[in-house]
Amino acid sequence: MGPWDPESFLCFQAIVDRVRKKLKRTFSPDVTVRPPRERAPRFRGWVSRAFVQKGLTFSNPDCKVRNMARTKAFSPQQALGTVVELFWDLGYEKTSLDALMSETGVARQSLYDTFGDKRALYLKALAHYRDTTQAGLRRLFASGRPIRECFSELLLGIAAESKAAHQRGCLLLSANLEREAGDKTIADLLKQNQTQVEAIFRDALQRAQDAGDLPADREPDALARFFLATIQGMRSTARVNSSRAALEQVARVALATLG
Repeated sequence: MGPWDPESFLCFQAIVDRVRKKLKRTFSPDVTVRPPRERAPRFRGWVSRAFVQKGLTFSNPDCKVRNMARTKAFSPQQALGTVVELFWDLGYEKTSLDALMSETGVARQSLYDTFGDKRALYLKALAHYRDTTQAGLRRLFASGRPIRECFSELLLGIAAESKAAHQRGCLLLSANLEREAGDKTIADLLKQNQTQVEAIFRDALQRAQDAGDLPADREPDALARFFLATIQGMRSTARVNSSRAALEQVARVALATLG
């Protein structure tokens, strides 16, 4: 806590005076100064006005703190990153509230106050994962590297992942498999993600074509949908059969469409 402002210090002096009067003890000279008796009403009125502006109250002649917001003892963004990992590992149904509290180190009420209930926390985790993966794609295609090299990094990167990573798969694809058929909220989130990723691919392919890096007879729209479907297919296949050779074969066939 930083140094007190004058109003806060005067209020503290008033509290000390009140306690001294009741307990009749000697206090440090640093905090024994009090306004003259004849100025007390004026003093109380001035401090009261000043402290009302700060969310405090002044009660004859005590000063009491009320409704002071407490600083969070954790980083919501860091906690959300931990939550993403937990839902990614266990899925929604198998992730208990106790596990969320244990892994994040955040108490139940603080989780509720910050993120809402388990369902709301899950939706925030999915959105965080979506935003993070999309940001990575934008960085990749904004790197200035040839378009084939960028897609090669994506596809061959999936093929080169460990068996554990293949089993884990994509959080959003897992959410699609786990959701109930009538869950429109998650369905809309996933559909929106597909549209946005497709747009990232299409814009990158169009820029490459304008720069002469993609043959003129290729269709950026069709290729964007094709690569989106290819990546999702590779992710799904890898969860069942984590074969690097098979996945690399699929990647090479897909990359051949770029010319």
